[in-house]
Amino acid sequence: YTQKSSNVPNIKSIAILPLVSLSNDENEKALALGIKEKLLMNLGSLPEISVQNVSFDESQIDKITNTDAILLGNVQKSDGKIRVNLRFLRASDKKQIWSESFDENQTDLFKLQDAISEKITNSLALNLTKPEKDQIFKRYTANADAYELYLKGRYYWNKRNIGFAEEAETYFRRAIEKDPKFALAYVGLADKLLLNGEKDADF
Repeated sequence: YTQKSSNVPNIKSIAILPLVSLSNDENEKALALGIKEKLLMNLGSLPEISVQNVSFDESQIDKITNTDAILLGNVQKSDGKIRVNLRFLRASDKKQIWSESFDENQTDLFKLQDAISEKITNSLALNLTKPEKDQIFKRYTANADAYELYLKGRYYWNKRNIGFAEEAETYFRRAIEKDPKFALAYVGLADKLLLNGEKDADF
């Protein structure tokens, strides 16, 4: 299902809200966080676009006045499928520019993220260079299991709780075991070890 305005405004700044998990499933919440973080990295790499990481929910979007557009949506996992519903709004009056649903198998998370990134960049009508396109679709690991483990680690890390930080470390280490070259997992682990004040990062 897709709705798209034929008149996409000139957008130079975007506020990205947390994607809402439609269940209390921890894996679904981790996935929602991961998709948002990937969008922040992708769009934040573009010199033409300023990206704002917003932590509050849709009920407070009237607070957003210093960007051109707002991206928000929700995530749902069911029967091995992932659905992401996104809305792209004009910040000035909160009018919808477009909305779209993205559906993929749970095993095709990378494909899902690429489709979302492509939709957003196409709607911005950017003249991207090849290096910029490469950055947009960059994958930090080719191992889907390692990536899901990393997302779970980042989810628990973002809870900002010592107990959950221990759980985050476990997931980061498991991600590294799956892909010893997965840089983001090492970054997550390093964050946790710095919290502990540990000198030896064990890698």
